[in-house]
Amino acid sequence: MNRLFASAVILSPLVLTGCLATTQPALNPMGQPMEYVNPVLPQSEQAGAKFALLEKSIADGQYQLISLTDTRPSITNDRQERIIFNSSLTGYAFDFSHYQLKTYVDRGNYNLETVVALCTDAPPKTTAYTPCNSAFAEVFVPMGVTKSYVGGGMSTASKKRWEDPYENAMRYVNTPRWVLERTGVFQQLAQFVPASELASAAAQNSGSQNAAAQKDAAPAAVEQPLEVNNQWQVTVSNTAQRPANPLYITLKNEGAYWSIVDIAETKPNIAKTEPLELFMASRDLQHWFNAHVDQIGNCNGADVRHYEFHTLCSSTLAEKKVGMGILKALIGASSGQIPFAYTDSKVKAAINSIRPQQAQLALDEFEKAAR
Repeated sequence: MNRLFASAVILSPLVLTGCLATTQPALNPMGQPMEYVNPVLPQSEQAGAKFALLEKSIADGQYQLISLTDTRPSITNDRQERIIFNSSLTGYAFDFSHYQLKTYVDRGNYNLETVVALCTDAPPKTTAYTPCNSAFAEVFVPMGVTKSYVGGGMSTASKKRWEDPYENAMRYVNTPRWVLERTGVFQQLAQFVPASELASAAAQNSGSQNAAAQKDAAPAAVEQPLEVNNQWQVTVSNTAQRPANPLYITLKNEGAYWSIVDIAETKPNIAKTEPLELFMASRDLQHWFNAHVDQIGNCNGADVRHYEFHTLCSSTLAEKKVGMGILKALIGASSGQIPFAYTDSKVKAAINSIRPQQAQLALDEFEKAAR
């Protein structure tokens, strides 16, 4: 209890000034959200990229903008950092020349997945710019480790080994957003946008603001609740006991209720462009479970962004959990990202809205085909 209290006292200012302040995305000159892609921008998005070269001042320790160009500048000293923007100016990341990545699955925290860099050495930046020599990188300590330590299941010595950069090779790269905002980089990106596009974007944004104001002045529309058509049990967790031979069931939103569109013995790959959701269920449909991991720490990773099939990150029944992000910061396990997770009430409402008659017909068809 004392450990948790101490962490909360130390990190409360960070939560108030950091986590909450960064929930709204930065905007590009056209008023579009700009997403920090951690830790690297995929090669497919680098055509027509723009580059910002930043340098930390010896005098006051603040970063200064050295150049903003459409060609990749060389790094000339270890105080510099290089940022890359995609051609649409909707995504940015560190422009590392060398890196080795892995997806860490936190077994001690509901299998939370985070893309991290592996660091065995830190060469000079003038030789190779990597997550291992960036000033924005920090040793990645999984939340499960912190939870174990706070709960008394891990010794102080073991916790320190996780925090030791010489023993823990994993690194997490924090967003450079605050530096880009302070140095005016986001605003200066306007130099790469034709004046006609800037004018068009300004007119559209003005129209959107007027429409939003009119909408706010009008009575709020009442969202139609889903029907309640069954009392099936719903469990959203990665640790709950699942049936030995579950069915994989694909659902579709019909408006007032959800319907079953497919039942399978094995987990199907559903294109993430399809407006569908995938769950598991016992063979009598009385107990339902999530088919995907129930929480992800980073939906912005290159491996997630370019995966073509449905995951938790593409679910309409999941959302960012700011409260989880604050809690992670309080116990010292914040990685700078707001976790993405299922909203249990939405999942339960969707499954309990399935009409039993339709479900029985779908189950009959499945069992008939399986004979």
